[in-house]
Amino acid sequence: MSGATRLKARLRGFARRHRRIASFFRAMMIFSATFGGGYGFVRGALSADYDPQAFAVGVSFLFALVCLALAILSMRMRWLKKSMRKVALHNEALIDRNWELKEAEERARSLLESQSDLIVLRDANQRLTFVNDSFCAYAGKTRAELLGTDYFLPVIEQSDAVTEPNGTRVHDQKIQTALGPRWIAWRETLIRPHANEPAESQCVGRDITSRIGSTLASSAPSQVTA
Repeated sequence: MSGATRLKARLRGFARRHRRIASFFRAMMIFSATFGGGYGFVRGALSADYDPQAFAVGVSFLFALVCLALAILSMRMRWLKKSMRKVALHNEALIDRNWELKEAEERARSLLESQSDLIVLRDANQRLTFVNDSFCAYAGKTRAELLGTDYFLPVIEQSDAVTEPNGTRVHDQKIQTALGPRWIAWRETLIRPHANEPAESQCVGRDITSRIGSTLASSAPSQVTA
């Protein structure tokens, strides 16, 4: 990068950071040039060796400069309007995209809430951040009563936990629910609902009472994340 290019880049950066100062200096330069030229021609017209032809040429030159400045200003205004239209179209596209994402999120949440499996999300402090309708039915509580609490379904029996290669923790629990004792097969994993937010624990439980029956060998009861 040459010295002149580097200097222009620095001046543009300064103008972007200090818009008021740049506007003041620009206005002073335009005023000085306009005032100096006008004053010179007026003084020339009042002098003893006044030359009407030279004065006419000077006035024509000043008029041409003014027309050129107006033309440049008009072109700049058109460019700004075009840029504003592009920005407006981009903003409209972003708004439409946000609506689409919001609708997709609402559909996904509705799908989770309507699942027959028990689905819960917990933050790092084990507080519930999401529960679906099935979990509410098994807990015998409303969603408003559960969210923000560290509620766990009471554990009667628990099998040994197994961790899969992808980090998912799998275990079975016999829990006391509002529907009576039920065997639930849990799958616990860490997810990040939104970027730049802490990961949460997602637990998905499937009722396997009809399959496992009352003959499943049980381990010592313990309360784990559900």
